[in-house]
Amino acid sequence: MSAKFLGAMLAAVAILSSCVSLKEEYPDIRYYELSQEPLALDIGIGKIDGALAIRDFTSTDEVDTDRFLVLKSGSKNEIKPYYYYRWISSVPELLTDFFLVRYNLYGAFSKGAVKMGSVTEPDYVLEGDVLDMKAINREEEDSCSVTIVARLTLAKREVGSPRRKIIFNKVYKMERFRKGPEATTIAPAFSSVISEIADKALLEIYGEIQKDIRGK
Repeated sequence: MSAKFLGAMLAAVAILSSCVSLKEEYPDIRYYELSQEPLALDIGIGKIDGALAIRDFTSTDEVDTDRFLVLKSGSKNEIKPYYYYRWISSVPELLTDFFLVRYNLYGAFSKGAVKMGSVTEPDYVLEGDVLDMKAINREEEDSCSVTIVARLTLAKREVGSPRRKIIFNKVYKMERFRKGPEATTIAPAFSSVISEIADKALLEIYGEIQKDIRGK
C-alpha cells in the first residue's frame, strides 16, 4: 500500500468522522402539548341541555403549523418558526382537542361535547378560528409573553329546520407573560391563557343560551 493511497484513505475516514460527529450535534426535536389548567368555573350554574359539537378549528395560513412561532421584538417584526420546538399537532387540531376535553371535564352539556360528525343533529355547534398565536421575546426578560387572538362562534339548531341560529360570536385577544425568553416557557404560558379563554367563553355561552331560552 503506497503512502499516497494510505493518506487518501485516512483523509476520507477523517471527513466521514467529522460528518458523523456533526450530525450527532443536532439537538432533538421537542414536542409539547397544552395542559389543562385547574377548572375555575362554578358549574353550579347548571348543565346546558343537549349536545355540543365542536367543529375542527381553523386558522390563518401562518398559524396552521406545529412549530412554535416566535417574534423577537425589534427584529424587523419577523416571526421565526422554531424547528426544534413543536406542538404535538397543528394549532387548529391542538385547540379543537383542548376545548373538547375541557368542556367535557366541566360536564357543561347534558349530552356531552363531541367532535362534529359524531352526532347526527347536535343541539349546538361551536366553531373556532385562530387568527394569531405566537410568542414574543423582548429585551427585558420579564416582558416576554405569548399572545393569541381567536374567534369563537356558537350556533343553535333550529327545530324543524336545517338552518342554525348564531347566538354567540366573539373575538378573544389575550396576552400572558412568561418567565424569560426560553422556548420551554411557551407551552405553559399558552396552556394558561387558552384555559382562561375557554372558561370565559363557556360562561358567556351559558349566558347567551339562557337568554335565547327566555326569549322563546
